[in-house]
Amino acid sequence: MIPAVERDLNLEIIPYLQQVFEVPVGYSDHYPGTQACLAASMLGATVIETHFTLDSSKEGGDHSHSVEPAALKKLVEDIALLDTMRGDGRKIFTRPDRHYAKDYRRGLYAAREIKEGQQISENDLQLCRPESELSPNDLKNLDGKKVKTNVAAYSAIEASYISC
Repeated sequence: MIPAVERDLNLEIIPYLQQVFEVPVGYSDHYPGTQACLAASMLGATVIETHFTLDSSKEGGDHSHSVEPAALKKLVEDIALLDTMRGDGRKIFTRPDRHYAKDYRRGLYAAREIKEGQQISENDLQLCRPESELSPNDLKNLDGKKVKTNVAAYSAIEASYISC
């Protein structure tokens, strides 16, 4: 049998069939290697059927596009790994690194000492980590405003320091 050609696989049909029929959808593979099976799994195929052989160099039948034992084992492991990576799509803010988010966001800081009553220019400010009360988005609103208090160099700019 002739192996499938990638342009004929149409793997996007998998989520469509799931949506239309509301049943688990499988994938029957005739493509050489394991990439199509992995892609089908990522698109939601819950059953994967692929050809298996002890020697893909044998003549006849489906040997040429069949997977050998090591490749089949790796396919099963890869599908399990990708399924874990895929998650359930419902949890957005539960990543284990979320508690570091404030440390990696930037805040608005004084680039040099700013004296009370001084008008702020863009050169007086810098964006640094960690996050502060004012964010980079506030930068455009501060140009030309005056400060109500002395601000030490490299300290975070607070909203209460700014005259309206």
